[in-house]
Amino acid sequence: MQVQETHCIESGLVFNIGAVSYRRRIMVPLLLALAPGGKSTTAKHELFFNGNSVAKAEAKGSVNLDGVPLSGMQTKGWEGFIEANQSATIEARMSSSSGGSTPSSTTIYIGAA
Repeated sequence: MQVQETHCIESGLVFNIGAVSYRRRIMVPLLLALAPGGKSTTAKHELFFNGNSVAKAEAKGSVNLDGVPLSGMQTKGWEGFIEANQSATIEARMSSSSGGSTPSSTTIYIGAA
């Protein structure tokens, strides 16, 4: 895909993609959630396209039976299409607790399909 537009959106902001006369491909190369070892450590990075959840990276830290903290990590990517003369919305939601982390923003690439 040859990228024509690159956008970076922050958590919770809905990005509106206007209609054009040709079909487009949209790609989100990385959703990332990291949870260092700990009983209640969590992180979630979820992507919504036109209001529907299409991809999610979720991680939970834990402690094994011997008391050793175990870390969690998950990554995902997503791609889809926007048909000609159609608009779309995309939103990334990120959350974490007790030391979990996600990126501060999500990168979106848009190009001709």
